[in-house]
Amino acid sequence: MGIANLPTSATVAAGLIVLSADMLSVIAALNGSFVGRNTSGVASSGQSLGTSLTPWGNIFATNLIIGGSSIDV
Repeated sequence: MGIANLPTSATVAAGLIVLSADMLSVIAALNGSFVGRNTSGVASSGQSLGTSLTPWGNIFATNLIIGGSSIDV
């Protein structure tokens, strides 16, 4: 998810009205940079995207940067 933190079950419980601020934080996270998160949900480096059993499919991108170097695809 993005760098922004999403609403949690503590802030949006079942049966409660979803506030516009909650929806705006979801939209902001989707519009921002995607980052890896550790098991505590904190944004951190070195996290995986998918697994060997559940890999991601096709990736359509304009640029690819690996280890700080731009790759000419």
